[in-house]
Amino acid sequence: MGNIREDDLKKAEEEKDKMTHVEGGIEWNRSCSDVICCLVFIAFICAMLGVSGYALSTGDPYNIITPFDSDGNKCGEKGTLYEEYPYKHFTNLLVNNGGADLYYSVCVSECPLKMTDYNDKCMTNTDITSCNQLTVMYDTELEFGYCMPTKEDSAEALAMIQEEINKQSSIGKYLVELQSCW
Repeated sequence: MGNIREDDLKKAEEEKDKMTHVEGGIEWNRSCSDVICCLVFIAFICAMLGVSGYALSTGDPYNIITPFDSDGNKCGEKGTLYEEYPYKHFTNLLVNNGGADLYYSVCVSECPLKMTDYNDKCMTNTDITSCNQLTVMYDTELEFGYCMPTKEDSAEALAMIQEEINKQSSIGKYLVELQSCW
């Protein structure tokens, strides 16, 4: 045990000898030890900039925020049948059994209101074959190209989703209880 302590003391003395006293404090005699890591990091930064530049020059960054229906059709795309339907509406956000389904959606010409029919305001796809079969269960307002439930109906939707989670699993009960504590 005494040997380990002596080794530590010798190392400390060696480190102390490497220090030089300067007017502002202690100056360590150090050198760069991670040159390879620095070069690899710079290479990755250059590669990231190259890929980003290529993506911006050949792609369409607007696709990131453009709404798509459940078939992948771009809502409001010029030169297509969807040009007159620029907004996305989730059709089954509130369904009669209390569950929520964020997958099914259609492109609409205007955001629908509660208990109204879509009529000719939507563009059908393989999931939604007829706009007339859909009844809107909540008022919607336009938010960044999406027809989202209004604040009043959002609370109702959240309550229905929480109820569905409670029915399906015990972990859901814990999550809802945790959320209600906040």
